[in-house]
Amino acid sequence: MQSQTENKTSNIVSLFARKDAEKVENKEAATAEDASTSFFDAMRKNSENEERLRKERLKANQSVLKSYRIKN
Repeated sequence: MQSQTENKTSNIVSLFARKDAEKVENKEAATAEDASTSFFDAMRKNSENEERLRKERLKANQSVLKSYRIKN
């Protein structure tokens, strides 16, 4: 009798099992990534992003000034 109930439960398809498995994998990858990066690596990445964003803002501001024909 138990084998029949086990077969019935094992044939049930879960719609969320795949998503749950992906969430667990993503969490494990994130924790592994956090553990592998050091404080100095994070500082370096932050400074690179800051510099890139600064350059993008300068370029965007210059194009706005040109498009509206605003003089400095």
